[in-house]
Amino acid sequence: MTVAGPDERVVVVTGAGRGIGRAIAERFATAGAKVAVVDVDADLADDAASSITAGGGTATPVVLDVGADEATVAAAVRSVVDVLGGISVLVNNAAVMGSALSGADLDFATTSREVWMETLAVNLAAPAIVAKHVLPSMLAAPPDRVIVNIGSAGAHFGDSFNVAYRSSKAALETLTKAMAVSHGPQGIRVVGVAPGVTLTEASKAQSGPAGLDMHRRTRLTEEAGRPEDTAALVQWLASPEARYAQGQMFLLDGGMNAVPPWRAAR
Repeated sequence: MTVAGPDERVVVVTGAGRGIGRAIAERFATAGAKVAVVDVDADLADDAASSITAGGGTATPVVLDVGADEATVAAAVRSVVDVLGGISVLVNNAAVMGSALSGADLDFATTSREVWMETLAVNLAAPAIVAKHVLPSMLAAPPDRVIVNIGSAGAHFGDSFNVAYRSSKAALETLTKAMAVSHGPQGIRVVGVAPGVTLTEASKAQSGPAGLDMHRRTRLTEEAGRPEDTAALVQWLASPEARYAQGQMFLLDGGMNAVPPWRAAR
């Protein structure tokens, strides 16, 4: 997938300090965009932005917990506009799994209300709230205005763990449609990408060698996904070439959702 010409838009990427978010930020910056590297971890945000700048790109770090109160989110968005200008692209990538801060995200009978509330706040409510405050700038921006929500292939099936995470990502698919219906007529495209198993530091730590081998046997590609794979699709979806893509989530899972249960069991 290629994007013709330099991309001079302002792009906001949440959860951009590492993993998929960082790969997305770097890809847009390489194409010429001015990127706001948003992350809850100041050191990660600074490192990613500094790396982009050192490579000749334009980036500014923004420290933000996307699950914070709405006033804090609004202030962070205003700071991006003040520094970089009007926002044309928002990538809602930040998410929690596990749940990262308050304990285990297991099955519905053992997952606490605290885990549910934290997961939904970051994975579902935050993309809506961040987009809400980006929207005024986006409506005033030049053409090619796009919101990309990062979902998960895991939203398409159940399991005995990560019930809150899977549920939040499934709800994000409907939110993507709702956002598209609300603002598509105003020239804003809203799409999503649902990656399958992607080799990030977090996924390696969570799955371990045995888990990664199990995932290998349940997909159709030999290699697992890389952050760069998701970044490439996100960049294309945000480009004029994807003008007809609207209100839908694109699976990027190495064929995992196509594999019948009896094949995976062999």
